[in-house]
Amino acid sequence: MVTSQGGLPKIDLGEAAGELIESGHDEDQIEMMSEAVILVDEDDQPLGPESKLNAHTKDGLLHRAFSVLLFDSNGRLLLQRRALDKITFPGIWANSCCSHPLYTESEMEIEGDAGVIRAAIRKLEQELGINPENVPFSDFKPVGRFHYYARMNEEWSEHELDHVIMIQADVDVEINSNEVHEIAWVSESNFDSWCKEIQDQGQVIAPWFRVICDLFLEKMWPGKQTDDIFDPTIHRAGDVSHMLHTKKEYSDLPSEGFLGAVGRHKGEVEKRIKLALNRSSEPILNSAMLHLIEGGGKRLRATLPIIVAEAVGVANNGIYDVGAAIEIIHNFTLVHDDIMDDDEVRRGRPAVHVEFDGPTAINAGDAMLAVGFEVLAISD
Repeated sequence: MVTSQGGLPKIDLGEAAGELIESGHDEDQIEMMSEAVILVDEDDQPLGPESKLNAHTKDGLLHRAFSVLLFDSNGRLLLQRRALDKITFPGIWANSCCSHPLYTESEMEIEGDAGVIRAAIRKLEQELGINPENVPFSDFKPVGRFHYYARMNEEWSEHELDHVIMIQADVDVEINSNEVHEIAWVSESNFDSWCKEIQDQGQVIAPWFRVICDLFLEKMWPGKQTDDIFDPTIHRAGDVSHMLHTKKEYSDLPSEGFLGAVGRHKGEVEKRIKLALNRSSEPILNSAMLHLIEGGGKRLRATLPIIVAEAVGVANNGIYDVGAAIEIIHNFTLVHDDIMDDDEVRRGRPAVHVEFDGPTAINAGDAMLAVGFEVLAISD
């Protein structure tokens, strides 16, 4: 149950709070673990509240997050190194401020990223002592979104749909040492050498910030911005845990594995398959086309394109349509195969020509072939 404490939505951690105290974690950090974050689906639609603790434990739960990039009037980017005693991802370098909008009406507003901007203003003050008057709401610009997963160790992970926003402002910074260890102001011309220098020193750059650098940073530097800086695509970065660890450290982490990745993407592919096969105005034809789909399946073929795309760093939402088309066309072949072989059962249920009739099954199969190519033709 969500309650309001100090103006913030909280969820009682129960016995877990005591376990964190026994583990030696900072009490202020433990208190923040009770904040109610926003669980979302892969399309960024809210599913409900969850404690920050549960959203980050083990494999994590997909939730909404934000990343602020703050530039000063000289074009320098503010970077922060997270406090060394943070519960999650301590001591790593990240963007100016990164956290979560909370499960409140004001911070859940999605239009124009209004909710995450309000949350960002709150956290810039809390983490860096930045006066909200110096970072007005109207000066923030939404940049884009990406979905990623990063595993810190067996106990903690990040699974976030991250909203990237930016602002250019001259600010006075007063570090909250409970949140931030140190900061740096870095210019575009020095950025690459700065990154190399801190990594040579054995320090780590946050995997989500590295994704931001790959996807968005080039167009965000002052002087390079355009009026259409916002990218509406939800980029799929996949599992970026390897960016945080050495090769050996990463190999020792528990992996979601191939079947875990299939499970993570299966729902989105299923949704697109069913939407495509429900477009006909003929209800019997729709039912016949969906008959085998509704019988279930592992959807290995359907999810393989997005899994491969994640692995090579080129994932995007349109690849779900590729997977959906493959699955629809595959099921077309099964419908006709059952007719030709006179098989009466498929996936534990009557074959389409048995459940309906031969002509309907033939028409359904032909329609599925056409729908599969239509999905490919109109995919984004």
